[in-house]
Amino acid sequence: MHKIDPARVVKEISCRKLHRFPHWSEFCFNARFSKSRTGTWRNFAEPAQMPAVSRVAPTGIGASVVDVAELVQVRQAIEETNEAKLIYDDLAGVTNLARETYLKARTLHRPWPQLAAYRLAHLLMRSEDRTHEILLEAEKLFAEASDASTQTQLLGAMPLIYRMAALHLLDGPDAQEKIADLFDLAIRVLDRQGTLQERETLRNLPHAAVTPLQRSNFNLLELASYLLNLPYAKISGLGTPLLDPFEWEGSWTLRSNTIELPERRCSLAFAEAEIEGLLEKYPGAVGFRLSRERAEWWNRDNHSWENGNGDQLLILAKLLEKFRSDDFAAIQRELVPGGRSNNQFDQTKQRLKKQLARITGVDRQEIFGRGSWALPMHVFGIVSNDCPRNLEC
Repeated sequence: MHKIDPARVVKEISCRKLHRFPHWSEFCFNARFSKSRTGTWRNFAEPAQMPAVSRVAPTGIGASVVDVAELVQVRQAIEETNEAKLIYDDLAGVTNLARETYLKARTLHRPWPQLAAYRLAHLLMRSEDRTHEILLEAEKLFAEASDASTQTQLLGAMPLIYRMAALHLLDGPDAQEKIADLFDLAIRVLDRQGTLQERETLRNLPHAAVTPLQRSNFNLLELASYLLNLPYAKISGLGTPLLDPFEWEGSWTLRSNTIELPERRCSLAFAEAEIEGLLEKYPGAVGFRLSRERAEWWNRDNHSWENGNGDQLLILAKLLEKFRSDDFAAIQRELVPGGRSNNQFDQTKQRLKKQLARITGVDRQEIFGRGSWALPMHVFGIVSNDCPRNLEC
């Protein structure tokens, strides 16, 4: 089989994804895995490959990148692992890449250890020499990816389903009992809308029209029921697309004034786990979440969400979006279209400024100072794809 040169592919991926951030291209490429001339994988955390990162965010926002460099490296390495397992035929090399990424990710907050464990488990399952020890390690990694110690399932039913396959191959004395329990748990994860009566209501909604193929979670549970002789009746009626987290919870994006946290669309559970992990790591940061149904600030004292003003949070969300292109002048044009009065916009901006000062204790004069959009603090927000596009004022 023809081998693809990983160094060339990684460079192409880096350039393609980072064309909007030219001053970060060199740093991100050096932080990624690639092969040296000797044919060995280069560690993304190798000190010789890491530049001295002291850059602060542009346009006066002032969030230092030093504190989150480790998180950046792990996120990029997980992304590279996913791409590498699809396009490289060097399974051993990619597995080593995934293992080093997993060990690094274990020091981070949820959901990154779970995601790294899931990637590594898949590569172990593809091993040609799939010994009992390898299968056992893969099964444990899928258990970790499914967040076995909690009631939440950040990655949906996928880790549970693949763990069933690993247990089936291990064929231990209690394997079938564990598989049956995992099958029921995967169904509960998929069936987030609960009762049969509620599912009947979903079927009658126009949005739940028949689709060409069922969602992958349902497909894999269906396949598991066939291959492992599990009761299909338990999943009957769960094929509606509204049971997919991206449909009924919306698709969410993490935004920040820290440029090295690239936007990735994810489910609400995944987004909440990441932002709450970041807010715990940076207790002085501002946190918010915004959708059509909710507008909330993170209460740092109670570690919970509290109601906020939707227009204020929409301005903040748009600011973080435009921060990536430095086009701050477009914020008001987009949020107040048609040349309407700027008075309400200015008043909302001032109330936002007052709220940020109240949350952080930062002097109000340092926030949006001298007609700028300066934010002298870390800000993390999760924004749904269904959030309003314009101010209500």
